[in-house]
Amino acid sequence: MITKSLASFIVILCIVSSISCVSTNGAPPQQPPQLTASSQQTGIVLLGTGTPNADPDRMGPSLAILVKDKAYIVDCGTGLVRRASAAYKKGIPSLKPSRLDTLFITHLHSDHTLGLPDIMLTPGVLSRMQPLKIFGPPGTGAMVRHIQQAYQEDVDVRLKGLEPANQEGYVFLPQECAPGQIYQDKNVSVTAFPVRHGAWEYAYGFRFDTPGLAICVSGDTAPYPEMDTNYQNCDVLIHEVYSKTGFDRRPPACRPNRARCRIRRWCWCWSPRHKPHNRRFDWRRTHEHPCCHPARKHQPR
Repeated sequence: MITKSLASFIVILCIVSSISCVSTNGAPPQQPPQLTASSQQTGIVLLGTGTPNADPDRMGPSLAILVKDKAYIVDCGTGLVRRASAAYKKGIPSLKPSRLDTLFITHLHSDHTLGLPDIMLTPGVLSRMQPLKIFGPPGTGAMVRHIQQAYQEDVDVRLKGLEPANQEGYVFLPQECAPGQIYQDKNVSVTAFPVRHGAWEYAYGFRFDTPGLAICVSGDTAPYPEMDTNYQNCDVLIHEVYSKTGFDRRPPACRPNRARCRIRRWCWCWSPRHKPHNRRFDWRRTHEHPCCHPARKHQPR
C-alpha cells in the first residue's frame, strides 16, 4: 500500500511479466502471461496522484491511457497539462498539449476538475487543431459552460485580437453520460459504470477495452456490491484509495463520515480461466476501517 498521502492511486499491473501476483489462499503465485504485440501499443501515464491537500509533490488526480498515437485523459486535477507536457518532452508524443482532445471525468469534485479550464484553454493557446470532447456525469455540461462564460473575454481576444489562434481548439463538446458504453473509436471502447462516492448522485469508474488489454479505472469509490463484476477480466486496475496512515492524521472533526470511508487494504490475486487470454481478479476485502464494515454502525469519534 502507498501510505504517503490521504489518497493514492494503486496501479495493479498484472500484465507485466516481471511481477508475480500473490494469492491470498495459500496457493503458489502464478506468473502473468507475456505481453502481446497489440498490448504493447497501450500505455498508462499517471499525470497526477494528489489529493485535495495542497501537497507540492503531487499534482491533482489525472491519468492518461495511451493507445497507439492517441491519449485518453481521465480526470483533470491541477497541473495536468504541464505534466502532460513533461511527458511529451520525455518522449511520449501523444501527450503533446496541443494533441489533448479527449477527456473523461469520473465525478465533479473540485480536486478532479480544477484542471478543466487548463485542458480547455491551454491547448487552444498552443494551436490545438480539433475540438475537445468531454465525457462526464450529469452536471459536466453546466461546468463547461460556466468556464466558457468566465473566460469568454480571453477567448475573444485570442481569436479576434492580436493573438490569432485556431478556432477549432476552442470548441468544447461536453457529453453527459449514463452507465454503459459512452465512447468508441478505432483504438478503444470506453464503458462507464456507477460507483459509490459519498453524497454524489453521479460518480463513475471507467473501463477501457483496447487491442490486447482491458484497463479499469476505479474512480473515487467506497466498496459496493458490483465491484467484482465491474473489474472482472480486466488486465490492469487503477484504484484510488485512502491511506489508513493519512486518514488517522486528520483531526477527528475533519474525518469523512461513513459514506465516504474507503477500505484500508485490498488483498488480490490473479488467476487464469480456461483460456490463456481470459483473466480475472479475485477481490477480498480485509482490514476494513470500522466505519466501512457493513455489520457495524458508524460511531462518531
